[in-house]
Amino acid sequence: MDFWKFFTYSTEYLPTFTSGVFAIFFVFFYIIWANTQHHITLRNAVLLIFSLYIYYKLANEHVLFLIGYALIDYFIGLQIHKEKKETAKKLLLYTSILCNLSILFVFKYFHFTVQTWNLWTGQDIWVPQWTAPLGISFWIFRSLSYVFDIYYETIETPERNYFYYLLYLSYFPMILAGPITRAEPFLEQIKKSTILSDKTISLGYWLILCGLSKKVILSDPLGSNFVLRIFENPGFYTGIESLLAALTYGFFLFYDFSGYTDMALGMSFLVGIQLPQNFNEPFKSQSITEFWRRWHITLFQWFSDYVYTPLNFHLRNWGKAAAIFSMMVTFLLSGIWHGANFTYIIWGILHGIAISYEIATQKLRIALKNLWGNSFHTVFSILCTYLFLTFTFFFFNAPSIENSLYMFDRILNEFHLELLPKWYQEYQLVAHILVAGITIHFLPTSWKNYFENQFIVLHWTLKIMVIVLVVIFVYQFKSLGSIPFVYLQF
Repeated sequence: MDFWKFFTYSTEYLPTFTSGVFAIFFVFFYIIWANTQHHITLRNAVLLIFSLYIYYKLANEHVLFLIGYALIDYFIGLQIHKEKKETAKKLLLYTSILCNLSILFVFKYFHFTVQTWNLWTGQDIWVPQWTAPLGISFWIFRSLSYVFDIYYETIETPERNYFYYLLYLSYFPMILAGPITRAEPFLEQIKKSTILSDKTISLGYWLILCGLSKKVILSDPLGSNFVLRIFENPGFYTGIESLLAALTYGFFLFYDFSGYTDMALGMSFLVGIQLPQNFNEPFKSQSITEFWRRWHITLFQWFSDYVYTPLNFHLRNWGKAAAIFSMMVTFLLSGIWHGANFTYIIWGILHGIAISYEIATQKLRIALKNLWGNSFHTVFSILCTYLFLTFTFFFFNAPSIENSLYMFDRILNEFHLELLPKWYQEYQLVAHILVAGITIHFLPTSWKNYFENQFIVLHWTLKIMVIVLVVIFVYQFKSLGSIPFVYLQF
């Protein structure tokens, strides 16, 4: 294969992060970046070109849409800063919100809305269904946060270099599935000289290895060999298989999404840019409120900063009812953000109800904790929280409400505990991977930090040996089934 064909062989699909092809692309890019890192403008140009190129390989002509889209909030941000009248600033803010939400609606929700209207009214209105650009929900939220921050003067001076703003939106580690970083810390970092220490580089490699292992060794086998099969066709499986698939789904999703995030953070460390943490051992949570402080942290922070807090402040005279109402609205919007399906709306409402319950019963739960002791309360709360999450995953992952209800029906009416040994015989590998995943997740945080620090202080020759061994081990698991990152669909 000649050099040009290698870089142009496919403009339809380039597997991200876990593919050998992407690794080769990244090595070529990193060699060029390393030779330009001390020249800020040239270094950022290399970052931007590579980011847009990767997005082009994944999304084809949508890269042109992204380039054009970035102009909207770039100019609106400049104009908000320039205007002196509050009325004009607010009008520009509303213009940005309208433009962004309209684009999101057309690509993600228009077809669903018309279909729902047809179903409810018996009409047959035809509407084309456009393919949504990959990662559109993530980069629209990043762009909106930039405009909000300028309006609220969190950002004192807007970005005047359009290409830097485009880099903020298209930066390759986070273009597809976050984290949803704020503009100011990112733009500040790309304008500074790159300072890479041995610790930073080692941490980057460590995160990449962790993310690769999470995705390929833990998540993919659980998803392709068990969980996704049952959610897609629950009628072919028993009640106990449906229940175990639902209980397993949380760990499958966590290792898939956090694996992506770890690799994104690791590659970003290698180019001297620190991205915010997105996960923090979420299944150790003792409540749904705590869960959302540990799971998809940047998304929850976005909704908290730009939806919940302003709404709660506006309704502050309502007392505790304001917090509950604001939380319900926040999670309803969160459900809608995830996709055009009533299953996501139900999922969001359920989480809103759970957190509203926790707000309303805070004193009671503290009294119960004092009554039955800290240890029992911790274990009981973690189990209850995960069981609730499992219940909501029925809706989050199912293609339709009917599928969700059918899985419930299978569990209630076709549940035979005596089939558990047979299930284990058929799914031994899945069972072992699940146990390994649960064990790793619930290891003490200090242990995980210890292993991380031990890798960082290793001699570089030993680091290379560890990297090679992990890559070989991961490669062995690739044959068990590989699936796209779940959050690419959002």
